[in-house]
Amino acid sequence: MYATIDQVCSLPKNLVTLVMRGSIQERKIKAVGHETFDTDASIDYQKNGALLAEYFVLEQDAYQVELMKNLDKVPATGAIIFNIVPKPEKASGFPVRSFAILP
Repeated sequence: MYATIDQVCSLPKNLVTLVMRGSIQERKIKAVGHETFDTDASIDYQKNGALLAEYFVLEQDAYQVELMKNLDKVPATGAIIFNIVPKPEKASGFPVRSFAILP
């Protein structure tokens, strides 16, 4: 079961960042994918004036894949997600094609 955006936004300040910190550092996660434009909810950006969770992910030498769809069809464990990416020089972002192999 996933949390709704209202539930996430009502969590204590920086709790989402703390959860991500534990997941990324303990499990050595190198990529984060999500359906939204940013890791942080818009309301959190408005409150904090910064994309705290997104900055944290990038500071861990991990990358993000934004605007993914059909993530609800991928199991929480056991799937492998491939991201086919170009090699842009000096680009801050670029489109990718992603697909999952399910268990």
